[in-house]
Amino acid sequence: MEDINKIIKTRRHDLLKARIDTWNLCRDSYIGGEQYRAGQHLDKYYKEHSISYKDRLKRSIYINHVKPLADILTGFLFSEKPQREFSKQIGYVETNLSKSQGIQSVMQNVALQSMLYPVFVLVDSPSFDNSQILTKADRKQAGLNPFCTLYKYNEIRDFSTDDSGRLLWILLDNSYIDKSNPLTPPVTKTVYRLWTREYFQDFTFAEKDEVSIGEQMSHGLGVVPGIFAGFPDLNNDSIDSSLFESVSLMSKGIYNTVSAMQEKLYDSTFSTLFFPLKSGEDLPDVIKKSGVGSLVVVPYCGELQGKPEYSQSGTVDIEPFLATVQLLTGEIL
Repeated sequence: MEDINKIIKTRRHDLLKARIDTWNLCRDSYIGGEQYRAGQHLDKYYKEHSISYKDRLKRSIYINHVKPLADILTGFLFSEKPQREFSKQIGYVETNLSKSQGIQSVMQNVALQSMLYPVFVLVDSPSFDNSQILTKADRKQAGLNPFCTLYKYNEIRDFSTDDSGRLLWILLDNSYIDKSNPLTPPVTKTVYRLWTREYFQDFTFAEKDEVSIGEQMSHGLGVVPGIFAGFPDLNNDSIDSSLFESVSLMSKGIYNTVSAMQEKLYDSTFSTLFFPLKSGEDLPDVIKKSGVGSLVVVPYCGELQGKPEYSQSGTVDIEPFLATVQLLTGEIL
């Protein structure tokens, strides 16, 4: 049992694991805002103090190029509604294919996300009581229709394919936060579901990392009921870069260039007061308590003749920074 615990919990496809940082960047670049700041995309300078880095991170500004471009491309793709024909048996997919969304909304979401990173679209069926639902007519009357669930790159644990590139099995992350009881704290439930061509099976992790293995539930379809999007070749030893991988990298370059320009401007704006002190002396109390405006005060040995003096950086040439930003922006477009 211990071997199963370890295998299931640590199972991760090598190609997915190798590209996780890149797809995290693509995801954060689309979302922007505080999530981008929290994603550690601001490069720390060599020998930069951690406090200085944290302050620079707070001041950093991310200019989102990914979201408007991705939204525009998706909008172009769906500017004219595709003509689809549905039989009466599956007519529900037009209005309720996934979480009360019709196929138009679902496919637009698939198109958008698959431009950023690989996704897997699973066709699942709602749970029902076999003693009450005996026929397809019973299922349809109860509104228990199959539905689509979209799994992002970080929710795809592992998979295997045959020589034709068709899925043999796939392990998906069905973890969720249980907030069913308003009087108890939310609890994270870690659940992985294995889909094969014949059955699905749940693996639920307990607090001590022990795995509770669920029953194999037969679906009898003969195929894994899902398909990859944004994943060009399952049998290839490498994964093609996403449409927005280069754009995200260039956006990161702009983000770091703007931060460097900000720091140069910041350093050149505020003067430093150099204050001479004799042996045993300290800064005057008035300077200690209230400072001198926004000046940084640097004490130094004043045994030789000296007097307090200001030092300020010269004017910063921001043209090289702006030129870099313009170049990368041009490359993005």
